[in-house]
Parts: sequence; C-alpha cells; structure tokens
Amino acid sequence: ALALLAVEDPSLEVKESETATLVSGLGELHIEVIVDRLRREFGIDVAIGAPSVAYRETIISEIETSNGGLLNYDRTVGGARLQAAIHLLLEPNVEKATDEEGSGCFALRDNVVLLHDRVREYLNVDEDMEEDDLVESDDLVKALVEGIKGSLRRGYLGPFPVANVKCHVLDVDAERGVQGLREQPGALRAAAAYAISNMLSSDNGTNCTVLEPRMRVEVTIP
Repeated sequence: ALALLAVEDPSLEVKESETATLVSGLGELHIEVIVDRLRREFGIDVAIGAPSVAYRETIISEIETSNGGLLNYDRTVGGARLQAAIHLLLEPNVEKATDEEGSGCFALRDNVVLLHDRVREYLNVDEDMEEDDLVESDDLVKALVEGIKGSLRRGYLGPFPVANVKCHVLDVDAERGVQGLREQPGALRAAAAYAISNMLSSDNGTNCTVLEPRMRVEVTIP
C-alpha cells in the first residue's frame, strides 16, 4: 500500500528497518494524511509512533586528518591484524536554496568522495574513471568509499546522518602495500571509518553543526 502511495506522491519516502517501517514526508500533516489514506482506502489498521524531525549534521569548515597527513589505523580483530594509513580532507559542499540575503537555507546534498591522483596511482586504478564506476569495478575502492560513507551515517553531535560534505582522499598507504590491502580490504574500510570519526570529533566537534528542515511559504492576498 505504501509503495502505491509513494508512486502517486514522490515526496513520500518509505524505508524498512528491523522493527518498523519509517515514513518520511513534508511534515506532520502530510504523514497524518498518509495514515488516514491507509486506513480508509486500504483498510489497514496502522499503529504509529511519535513523529520525529529528520535532522542532519554537516561541517562548517574544512577538516583534515591529524597533523595534515596520514592517519594510521592498526588493530587486531579476531586474530587478524588490520593496518592501513589514510589522509583525508573534508570540506563543506553547500549551495544556498535561495538568493534571499541573510538566508541560512541550504539544499541537502549527498556526500561525495573524490580520489586524488596519488591514491589512484597507489591503488593502480584508472585515472580517468568516475568514482561511482570505480566502486562497481574495484573491491578495494568499494571498501574505501563504504568506510567513508558508512561513518558519515552518524555525526558527532547526535544520531543524525552527515550531509553536504565532500571528502577528498589525498593519500593511502599500508605496511604490506596495495597487495596486502587487496587481500584484506577491510583494513582500508576500517581505516577510512576511523579517520572520519576522528575528524568529526576533533576540537570537540566545533566544526560540526546541526541542520533542521525549514519551509519557505509565500502568501498572496488580494
């Protein structure tokens, strides 16, 4: 039923979790209308929880891995040693949603991961191929990007996903070289996730801020 309603209404988003179905819309009234339609049109007895605001988190200035260079990750998990070093730079990726002076509204954007030439050379991947294509064709790049984006699913200030961030992968290294990473891509995934978490928490999260949804309304009267 929700899938049918989502086809009719593109602003309705439906996600499944282990314990519930999460429905997102344009506001509390929008969700109430959807629930009412489920009951009236489909005869479904819907039990709903308290609505919550879909906050996001972002950064307000550039953040680089500590000391402006490679950040080493070295852990032993289940008897296996995971070691890799990574150099990342995070920068805001924002575009104002309105030209109105003094407006603090920004359009939400998906996070972007960019591999610099040094990293592409080290990993021995195509210099010109887009990152999305590399993720599909190379398991090590996939592990790297998954580690970054996975860690950005939760920010430092609260349980809110991080949005509007561009992540530059400037350098990668490992004691066993790229072949060792290819044999154990989880090491690079873990190093990337560790670096993101470390960067967001630097300076007690002073570079992070919470985004909340805002609506602009124009009223025209005679």
